[in-house]
Amino acid sequence: MLKGEFGALNQNLKEIVSEILNSNCFLYEIVTNTIFLTKYENEKPKLKLEDIDIIEQIKDCCINIQNYTKDKGQDIVVKSNKSKKIKLYADRKLIQKIIFNLLSSSSSLGFENSRIEITVKENKNSVSFLTKNKSIYMTKEKIKSLFEEKKNLCDFNQLGMSLNLNIAKKLIKAHNWDIIAQSQKNNSSIFGFVALKK
Repeated sequence: MLKGEFGALNQNLKEIVSEILNSNCFLYEIVTNTIFLTKYENEKPKLKLEDIDIIEQIKDCCINIQNYTKDKGQDIVVKSNKSKKIKLYADRKLIQKIIFNLLSSSSSLGFENSRIEITVKENKNSVSFLTKNKSIYMTKEKIKSLFEEKKNLCDFNQLGMSLNLNIAKKLIKAHNWDIIAQSQKNNSSIFGFVALKK
């Protein structure tokens, strides 16, 4: 409908249909994350580890996250200290979920019309992935609470973000990586992980 395949829509109808689409995408994400979390709790996933290019995974996730970021007028910029591929020993499907969930949370927390920066650094023994946004300052206790499982919340945005971060944390730990979560007083938040090379 938004592409005009069923006839032209005036601006008011476009906004209504767009809002319906975004709401459904958001609810779909909550449902799929809840199902994933339930399955994860009942049977720990067996990691299918392989050498993957993390830059390629990031590019795919940036395309998939556009529905969330464009409504808030947010831009995503990827920074890397290497022009070549950056290899990471990980489960391909789960690393995409980690990156997408961290990006989605950065978008939710970030200010409108701001920039989300993704930084990937390859060191001798590790690879780090960080998302940085412009957001309000949060205490360590507040950040810790974002990663906790929440149930029966009236604030669906907070519920969705907590599900995303909770799942990301579990999957990062499943890979035996270190999670990064910080809030800085210059109005920015950083989420990510450090992965040791095999």
